[in-house]
Amino acid sequence: MAQKAIIAVLVLVGLAGAASGQDIMDKGVFAIYREGKPIGTEEFTISLLNGAGTVKSKTAFRMVQNAEPKDVVLKTNLTLDANMVPKLYDLTSEISFQKQSLKVEFKPRLAVCTFDLGTEQRTDAAILAADTIVLDDNVFCHWAMLLSRYDMKAKGTQSFNIFVPQQGKNGYGAIAVTLVGKESFAMGLGRSKGQHFRVQSPNLTVELWADEGRVLKIQVAANKAEVFRVE
Repeated sequence: MAQKAIIAVLVLVGLAGAASGQDIMDKGVFAIYREGKPIGTEEFTISLLNGAGTVKSKTAFRMVQNAEPKDVVLKTNLTLDANMVPKLYDLTSEISFQKQSLKVEFKPRLAVCTFDLGTEQRTDAAILAADTIVLDDNVFCHWAMLLSRYDMKAKGTQSFNIFVPQQGKNGYGAIAVTLVGKESFAMGLGRSKGQHFRVQSPNLTVELWADEGRVLKIQVAANKAEVFRVE
């Protein structure tokens, strides 16, 4: 898609953790900051029972493209079957009134992506592992599904297969997640407490904090980007 990733999800080849049924019920709002300045918000709802249900979001932020500020609105709807197996994914993007869309149909070991870029349409296909997690660019609530797969009893560094729909056929890979531990951390003007996780690829490190499955903060120092929960 045309929008610039705030926190780009870069992928690498690796192994995945085992899938399992998850009950995740969460609704909230993230504030999005870049270089210490507020640029947008994300409203989201996660409704999963035994891993089946929907994950919906609306992300609105301002970016600079060709020295011009532009307003971006992303709306997404991810449908999952039991054990968090992806079934359908819909994304609409509006950048300064220019509309684009993406529809993904998941089949066994395959994601068929149909892009409508306004001036053209194209279809991509990506081969996936059986337990792939959807983790799209600029959709911050998706990180909750990644963390829900982390085995807190095993701890250590664990690898997970992911798919980034906006990257189409190039969107499949894996990332490594490490539990740093429980700690106090800055969040907005105050402080909070939660489990600190570090997510890594060869080119990117993402710091995440969560409490009982609720993502509280996402930070990428290299991009000067920070996302934290306000509701």
